[in-house]
Amino acid sequence: MNRQPNHPKSRDFTEEDFLELTTSIRNSHSFYSISSDDCALYYGPWWKYVYAEGKPSKDILFNFLDIENPKFTSEDFFKKAKKGGEKTGLKWIHRENTHYFRTLLLQGGIPLKNIRRYGTYYREFLLKVIENKPLEISDIGNNYELTRNLPFSIRNEYVFQAALDISKAIWDETD
Repeated sequence: MNRQPNHPKSRDFTEEDFLELTTSIRNSHSFYSISSDDCALYYGPWWKYVYAEGKPSKDILFNFLDIENPKFTSEDFFKKAKKGGEKTGLKWIHRENTHYFRTLLLQGGIPLKNIRRYGTYYREFLLKVIENKPLEISDIGNNYELTRNLPFSIRNEYVFQAALDISKAIWDETD
């Protein structure tokens, strides 16, 4: 496939594109034949189309590939994804540390499957976040009034980051 993870169309990656990428990775003859760009790109659409609830992990993403008798681990795949992200100039999220995993996930945009599953709760939560104009994730996670109606399975930093990004985008445009 060899699409650039930071290409403007990456967020427009369709579910069909994602399934094609997944099949391509799954059917690769060896770990070395898998492009680091494709490894980096895999994380974003997984977040967008597959993530439903709970805390995502390298193992969960890797296991979704359903590779029969893999000769490499989820950590190997993640390291290759990081290299792909670096090679293509992906802008890593920096806080106190560099958040490689979060950056790889969030390049896919918002978690559509998750939002469809919890639409009413998510809509109420998002409206409250936008109204409160938080500056960072902790402003959301530490505010019980914002998160109290969210199911526990989606109360996590990744969902909070997506909401924060949406809120900032709205207020940056209107300020």
